[in-house]
Amino acid sequence: MTSSLRRTARLSGLAAALLIALALGACSRSPVASGAGDGSGKPGPHLRDIPINCPSMIPNTPETAIEFVPVTAMCASFRSTRIRFEMIGDLPSPSIDLMGPCVASANPSIRFLSGHADVFLAGTNTSITPDGQPLTFGELLSPGALVESGIVLAISPFGDVLEVIWPALAGVGVGQPIIRVQLARWNTSLVSTSQHYDIVWDMMAQRDSTQMYFKGKAVNVDLSGAATPQIGASSPPPCPQTLEATSDTVVTQLASVVQFRPNRLRIQFVGDVPSGVINATGLCAASDTPTIHYVGGAGDVYRAGTTQSMTTFGQELVFGALPSPGLMVEPGIVLATDAQGNVLEIIWPGLAGLAPGPPILRLELVSWNPAVRQGVMLDAMMRFDAMGPDGSMATYTARGRRFEVPAMK
Repeated sequence: MTSSLRRTARLSGLAAALLIALALGACSRSPVASGAGDGSGKPGPHLRDIPINCPSMIPNTPETAIEFVPVTAMCASFRSTRIRFEMIGDLPSPSIDLMGPCVASANPSIRFLSGHADVFLAGTNTSITPDGQPLTFGELLSPGALVESGIVLAISPFGDVLEVIWPALAGVGVGQPIIRVQLARWNTSLVSTSQHYDIVWDMMAQRDSTQMYFKGKAVNVDLSGAATPQIGASSPPPCPQTLEATSDTVVTQLASVVQFRPNRLRIQFVGDVPSGVINATGLCAASDTPTIHYVGGAGDVYRAGTTQSMTTFGQELVFGALPSPGLMVEPGIVLATDAQGNVLEIIWPGLAGLAPGPPILRLELVSWNPAVRQGVMLDAMMRFDAMGPDGSMATYTARGRRFEVPAMK
């Protein structure tokens, strides 16, 4: 996602380079990440005040580096000034996920001291870097919570980037860590949309005096932006043949305002009903030929602890059918827009090329009660009505309580 960033003392001598890279987009170009950096950058209330238990490093050598297990990989951005590859997954143990609060911190107890990356034509040892050699990086640093939370990154003298993103800490949802390799330059004769690529990388972490090496690889990734399943990918759940008796209340894991602008109040919940049926409908609904249809829904925003609607007209917003915009347009989502431009949406992260995780439920308002401003606490409700292949109907209702409106940006 693209953020407008501020300088902090934490950047010290790397400030200019870090700000350039972050201005190019510190987090992913995805329906989830879109604009999320413009919100508070804070995790949901359930992540606050939890004691941090930093994992111990396993002493090893580059030759015995622990293997990262990728779930998906994709080219998240292909422009004249950058090729951005992202790999989603984790180490078996100790997990990068558990390291997050210990690394992406102003005072890290675990430091990612160095790294390398390279990109090859798929199935070959032909590197696409300008000189055919691996990229070398120094320490991956946090730019600071006020700039971009939940990430660490290093930048080469030529503007290449090696980065780790922890989605929950970055405020963009729940999911496994994202490893980003971003090239600022490449051998143009080896890069085209008809080619596929293998990406390799390694890092060295240190806690106290113990150093641990780990490495990863993604294979057969094209430049289309589509997610490519990797060795850690699990089979998607089969499409339900009926939705009978599946109506339920969503267990909301995260609730937050991820974007607050003069014409946009974007609220997101992360979660699913206990049976997991919303997640199971993803392949069947976010499809060019859906067998499950989200036929309508509703959303409302309230002053926290009350039933006072904070929509423009003080009443619930009602939406029609939520179709997929098309796999070639935006995979992994269904959405509806009402006559005023408000949006109700479901995002399936794994299908959208993001870190695998529970569905993301989004309500986006284009106008609202003037009492909604920075620091105000809100509650919200979203409802989704679905029809199964056999014509059965179900309703899934989600509620989020006491989340804060961030500064308008």
